[in-house]
Amino acid sequence: MTRTMQAGIDAAGNPAHQPDDVEQYYLMPRDPDDGRVVRFDHDFIGRAALERMVPGPHRVKVTLVWDKADVLRIFVGMMEDYPAPELMELPSGHYAAHPCDQVLSGGSLVGLSTYPVHSANERAWISLAMVRADLAAEGSRVDILWGERDGGTAKPHVERHRQMTVAATVHPWPIHTATREGYRRQTRAAGLP
Repeated sequence: MTRTMQAGIDAAGNPAHQPDDVEQYYLMPRDPDDGRVVRFDHDFIGRAALERMVPGPHRVKVTLVWDKADVLRIFVGMMEDYPAPELMELPSGHYAAHPCDQVLSGGSLVGLSTYPVHSANERAWISLAMVRADLAAEGSRVDILWGERDGGTAKPHVERHRQMTVAATVHPWPIHTATREGYRRQTRAAGLP
């Protein structure tokens, strides 16, 4: 895997996560927090490679809570002249697409954000993300690069739009405390990851 593929930046150096090669969407097994489900108590293909990755850097799965003011700028922009910000679906229909946006810190790529949705329980717009480990602490601030470069791709279901950054705050995954603490405790007690 080349450095460009790891960073999620296309060959021309564009920051939007729109790679031409499908392999650039791949995550390393440790990135989506698979460390909690990968066990080395049996033999399997690729075990040695995974064992070598354990001590190395990896991303951590978190929840991003999008800044309310930036989300409102997107919705207001959707009612203004084009090019407007990329459409935010409400309710979200992710059954047909896998959204993937860059997470930035200081303008540098530090992770990926996916499945942006409005959470009625949290009263916020949130997304699942995998970020650099040093930014995974609750309260860390990052930016999400919302939209596609060059006004959007030729995909027929994506309207022409402009990219914008959305500030976000890092929270634990899952964000809901009862799920994170109660459900996880139950599964661990049952010997599950």
